[in-house]
Amino acid sequence: MLVLLPPSEGKASSGRGAPLKPESLSLPGLAPAREAVLDELVELCAGDAEKAREVLGLSEGLRGEVAKNVELRTAGARPAGEIYTGVLYDALDLASLDPAAGKRQHLDPWRLGHRRIVAASIGTMITRADVEKVAELARLHLTDAELDQLEGQLSRILEAIEVLRDVDTSHVGPTASVLNVENVMRDDLPEDGISREAALANAPLREGDHLRVPLVLKEGR
Repeated sequence: MLVLLPPSEGKASSGRGAPLKPESLSLPGLAPAREAVLDELVELCAGDAEKAREVLGLSEGLRGEVAKNVELRTAGARPAGEIYTGVLYDALDLASLDPAAGKRQHLDPWRLGHRRIVAASIGTMITRADVEKVAELARLHLTDAELDQLEGQLSRILEAIEVLRDVDTSHVGPTASVLNVENVMRDDLPEDGISREAALANAPLREGDHLRVPLVLKEGR
């Protein structure tokens, strides 16, 4: 079985091996197309960095990737399984492959020279259908332009969160709050509560001994 995984948004460190050679990758017939993508990407990132960031859909926090892309032709490469992390790669669990499969993934890897070599192929993590569904649940009426905008914005938020997977938290204990605070509580002693009349005294609407509030849900929903 041939399993093709896209570049992940959660990365380990970049390659330390020889520079990328597109003709050495799986499916060598795609070498010319890969060369063209490399040339276009390097040229784009070597020019106006702000324009490159916009074209690639990079968030402000990933601005540094533009400069890294300029060095794609000389950057070291490693098998994708050694560079990328993330949900799909974790689920694949390359370390658990049998010897034959493990050998194949090292001899015939999809090798990528750097983190953003084909950023355009990554695509969005959130689809328009996802945005429409959330908007429906939240009773939001969004225009087509707003749906398109939110699709990109929400995807970039998830990309930023995915980057946190690279942070080493092995030395950090469970954290309930970033602030060192404790609840201040009074002694649990019985006291006289507020009377019904006092509670209803300032109510804008009342019906007998009850508060009257505007209708929230229609009958049957």
